[in-house]
This record gives sequence, C-alpha cells and structure tokens, in this order.
Amino acid sequence: MRNQSFHFRRENNLLLLLILSVCSGVYGQELDCGNFRDGVFYAEISKPIAMKWKVTRNGNQQIEEVVELPEEAKGLGFPTHPRYEIIEWIDGCTYRLKYDETKFELSATEKAINENGGALNRIVKIEGDCHYYVSTITINGKETSMEGKLCSE
Repeated sequence: MRNQSFHFRRENNLLLLLILSVCSGVYGQELDCGNFRDGVFYAEISKPIAMKWKVTRNGNQQIEEVVELPEEAKGLGFPTHPRYEIIEWIDGCTYRLKYDETKFELSATEKAINENGGALNRIVKIEGDCHYYVSTITINGKETSMEGKLCSE
C-alpha cells in the first residue's frame, strides 16, 4: 500500500513539473519585455477615444508626443505638448510612470496622478514588435484602467 502511494505521488509530481515547464516555456518566452525599455515606439488606444502618440524611451526617461488627436478629443484637455515622464521598472514587464514636473508644468490631473503613485503599467501580451498593456491609475480612491498597444518604430 505504501509503495502504491509513493508511485502515485511521484507520478503526480512529474506531471505537475511537466505542466509547469510547458507553461513557463510558453509564457516565459512570450513575455520578454526587454525590447521595449529603450527606443522609439508608437502607442495607441481605442477607448475612451482613439488616439495615437509617439513614445521615446531612454533609460528611465520617457517622452510622449501626440501624433493623432481626433476632433472629438480637441478641447477636452488632452495635452498637445510633449509630456516628460520618469519610468520606474518594478519587474521585467511592469513599470510605473510619473510625470516629470521638472521638465514641464503639470495639469491638475497630472499632479493628481503623481500624488497617487503614478500610472502602473503591465505588459500583458507581445506580438512581434508590439506589446499590449494595461495601465491603471488611482485618483480620489477610484481606480481606472485602460488597455493599449505599443509598437517599435
């Protein structure tokens, strides 16, 4: 009886190891986020409105410049000037962005985002030269998330 129990546990352990190896091989290779730390990229979102902007990353610095601002967004307070940000990498695929108040005057919204820890960004999927991310901010205790895509130039 004891011998059967040993084989059962051993077979289960081997099966678990095999499953973990396959999963880490598939997902570990897919999320190699190192290619998105430095360079020039183009980002886009579709909600709440469609927008495109250029992102330039160098070390822990990032500059965002709006490339395409739809008519319905004009006059709603979307910045048309470059925005300078500081990147704090938390792990290989997660980072926090805060606006760099030493490089431009922050709006009330940008100040509120900084005061609440900045924007937390998680890269969730990579396809070719693009990664898909979820960006989360908290203002006045309310958490808001948006999904977007960032592609190499």
